[in-house]
Amino acid sequence: MKKIDKLRINESGDFRDQKEVRKMNKVAGRLRKEHDIVSYTYTARSDLDFSKAPNIIVNGSNPGIRGAVREFRCIEPEEFDNLKPSKGIYKCPGDCRHCNVCSTRTFKGIVYCKRH
Repeated sequence: MKKIDKLRINESGDFRDQKEVRKMNKVAGRLRKEHDIVSYTYTARSDLDFSKAPNIIVNGSNPGIRGAVREFRCIEPEEFDNLKPSKGIYKCPGDCRHCNVCSTRTFKGIVYCKRH
């Protein structure tokens, strides 16, 4: 069996409220400390404050999300195909088995993915 090293939180939805952010931050902290599992998520909730959730790597689907490491945007296939990567822009390869940009804190620009 392959060891689990990362977990995407709220894969099929978003955070309901700030209380849920705090709760998941605690869960993510324990996963990291006890099992060396990195927790990450995507959110469109600009009304929530993720800056107080240091155990979760946050990818924001809207600009201005507090505590998000980077912004994540889906664009039409033709626009994606013509997009030229440059400083602060990353084109998502669409295969998480070969990429870890969204689950690390290294890249801080805008990640573009092809809308499907």
